[in-house]
Amino acid sequence: MPSQVGELVQAHCSQCKENLDAEIIAVVGDEIVTVTCKTCGTSQRFRPPAQVRPAARRVVDVGSQESSPRPRARTQRRVLSSTGREIIDDGPRPMPPVPRPAPVPAPQAPPVARPTGTAGLKNDDLAKRWDAMTAGVLSRQGRPHRAHEIYRPGEIVLHTVHGMGIVEQVAPDGLLTVLFKRGYQNLPSRPAEALGEPRG
Repeated sequence: MPSQVGELVQAHCSQCKENLDAEIIAVVGDEIVTVTCKTCGTSQRFRPPAQVRPAARRVVDVGSQESSPRPRARTQRRVLSSTGREIIDDGPRPMPPVPRPAPVPAPQAPPVARPTGTAGLKNDDLAKRWDAMTAGVLSRQGRPHRAHEIYRPGEIVLHTVHGMGIVEQVAPDGLLTVLFKRGYQNLPSRPAEALGEPRG
């Protein structure tokens, strides 16, 4: 049955941006030409009801909500569909980067103590000094270095890394300054005062 002027039909209002009731004002043949929106009162060209697109899904973080009827883990999310239905998303979340500890600088070895008057000598000079002091000395005349023993200046010591050396200086705390072929090294020893012996 053709539409009549004055009837109510569903039309899409260009002002309200919705599908609303409209009154027919003009009809040409079987086609509706002009309508008036019953909500805003605007007369406009007839537009058939528009198809309503489903609303996009929204992601809402509800991990910290206390009013939720069901307890959820902090990693769960609630996804609202176009129909309002709740969907639980248990997908993993990216972990925050773990801060790296600051690099610890390597401890520096204390400078090797040298006897008085030898600070300016270079490696070649120290090698010549070692050759002169060990001329005619056999390694079997030396004593293996042990930190718990007492040593005196001029004594020959045998070290597992540095080889044969000559004790040139003994500190009050027992620290030895020993000349090896590659230069001076400080080695620990037992102070002579620990046994009540005088320093030689």
